[in-house]
Amino acid sequence: MNTFDYGSEAELFVASGTFAVKKALRYIPFILASDAIRYAMEELASARRGGICLEVNDERFDSTGIRRLYESEAYPLRRKSSHGKKEPGMTDNFDVAGVTESIN
Repeated sequence: MNTFDYGSEAELFVASGTFAVKKALRYIPFILASDAIRYAMEELASARRGGICLEVNDERFDSTGIRRLYESEAYPLRRKSSHGKKEPGMTDNFDVAGVTESIN
């Protein structure tokens, strides 16, 4: 089994609407796969996670695969606590396409 590289570049595709209404996908490039995973799991509403796809090194992950990567012991970033609060030292900054973007 290949080891996942959380330091690779990643592309996140997010459905912008419900499945009943066909809309374009939102494309979000990330410098680090770990940031893309954190964004998908901590910033997107859970209802939107059904329509996401992560691509890293020509490998694709659906919402279940993204959750496995997030919950893995190898995941390098701090996670939100179980009651929705970020652990000390966490920020809302993500490296998106070479620019640090604040998500609020």
